[in-house]
Amino acid sequence: MSRLVTLPPEVLDSIFRYFSVRDRWQFSAVCHSWRSVMMHWHGMWEQLLTSDYKSLATMTVAALSLYKDYVNGAFVKRVWANVHSEYNLPAIIDFLKGQKCNTIVEVGISAPYMAKSSFLQLAEFCARTLTRLSFTFSSSDTNHYNPSPDDILHHCQSLKSLYYTGPVHSIRQWKTLSSSSSALKKHKHLVDLALNLSNSDGSFEARRILAMTPHIQRLRLGLRNIKHTSATLIPGILRRHCRELVTLVLHSHSNDTIDSASLSMDRRTVASSGLENLVFHDSFDQYCDTRQVVQLLAIEYCQSLYSLDIKCGYRPYSKQSTMERLSSVIFPCLCRFILNDRVESVLKTRPTESHRGMSRFLAYSVPNLTHLDLTCFEGGMELASFATNAKRLHTLNLSQCTGIDSQQLTAFFTALSRQDDKRTRPTKLVSIKFCNMPSVSTEVLLSMASSPLGCGLKELTIDHCENVTLDDIDRFLDTIVISGRRHFMIHKLNINLVYYNDDDPQEAPHPFPDRDKVNKMLRNLDSRAMEWTFSLTRYFELSMGMERHDHMLYRKRLLCDSQDLSLV
Repeated sequence: MSRLVTLPPEVLDSIFRYFSVRDRWQFSAVCHSWRSVMMHWHGMWEQLLTSDYKSLATMTVAALSLYKDYVNGAFVKRVWANVHSEYNLPAIIDFLKGQKCNTIVEVGISAPYMAKSSFLQLAEFCARTLTRLSFTFSSSDTNHYNPSPDDILHHCQSLKSLYYTGPVHSIRQWKTLSSSSSALKKHKHLVDLALNLSNSDGSFEARRILAMTPHIQRLRLGLRNIKHTSATLIPGILRRHCRELVTLVLHSHSNDTIDSASLSMDRRTVASSGLENLVFHDSFDQYCDTRQVVQLLAIEYCQSLYSLDIKCGYRPYSKQSTMERLSSVIFPCLCRFILNDRVESVLKTRPTESHRGMSRFLAYSVPNLTHLDLTCFEGGMELASFATNAKRLHTLNLSQCTGIDSQQLTAFFTALSRQDDKRTRPTKLVSIKFCNMPSVSTEVLLSMASSPLGCGLKELTIDHCENVTLDDIDRFLDTIVISGRRHFMIHKLNINLVYYNDDDPQEAPHPFPDRDKVNKMLRNLDSRAMEWTFSLTRYFELSMGMERHDHMLYRKRLLCDSQDLSLV
């Protein structure tokens, strides 16, 4: 054990980086020499956490106080406090101040509320180095004086990222105070701002904060904060105050799942200017002019948009379809289009207008589209016409799109194959995902496998497509080999087949496969795919059963069986 002390510091640092917080505490309890090594390692105190759900269940201030003689405040860089009582925050801040933690760069606090005096005390010793700050206040009681976003920006001039969720005390009075000249002082470093004020109710004006942050690159706003701001004013506000903006996220809930590529702050080209990533998620219909704001922002930045991500709730029919309006504009740089639509969504009016709008948009407005993701789209459209414009399409994801039938999918893949025959370069479609798509049938899979697309696929996912059976997957894999290279292998193959109530032949036209068929499928998958997952889901009247397999467990089992045979 004593030899550990003689290892070079860089070697110890490399080893300790693999340890979780719990591992570090256990390591320090082995003996005095190990305790001394761990307690004096600078990485031990880079992150102080009151709650770490992955490694440490509870780490209170009292527990930290036992090690205050070892804590070197100069090493502390990140502090995360998840407390259920606001009374613990002053004790945490007093501990940090007592240890002279004046080089903190990242602070995250989740609490019912935080007194403004506690924030000022925190800013007093770490505002100079603080670059990332996250506040999440769960209490809906607005009588507590939480620090307002403009107060935070005023006292933390080195801040680069601010995430604020929760209420602001007396927001109507705060609106008036925010207009003062001192509050509107320009912030030089902030590039990432997320605001979701739970009690705004139209009293908050985004321009007050945006006027303070001229260098903002990523902006995330809760729709409740701008629900009384006219849609016609939003593009002008962004043009005036956010000239360096790259990503704009307008969402109804802070927990909305957003594609990571849509949140990038990096520009695709140095010479590019204007908004590149637009995310609009209004699942709960919190904004009154949803259809109009999507149209205005997309058209305003049509020359620079790279990614457009739209998720809508329920709205009554309007006079004109949003997709019909967008189809009249060319988006030369748009590469990613994600649409999560719903029944009677704002994105469509009558079926004929939705059919025409989406078809025209895909066929003419997005010549460089590489990623298409449609969810719950029920309006019909001509996919075959889109195939003539899908020269750069890389990824196709379709989920619960009842408006797309088997004939359209077959015609789409057939048209892509014809385009491929006319071009010298092969089709770039390498990733396809079908989820809950009843239109995916034997004909669709064979049209993919028998075309050049089959041999170009790198990733294929078929999840809960009720008309796809185990025999269909077998025929698909065999057809790829026959029509393409003999030793061709798909990089990733994810298959989840579903069978409903197969005790009744009338309700279940496809019987559940027996064990021999399943084993044959596993052998076929392992010979055709580098990485694969395979599962069978069986629904009964009142229960569900699932059987799962993957390439790692399957190959491990084969290896064990071969070793057992060799021993015999």
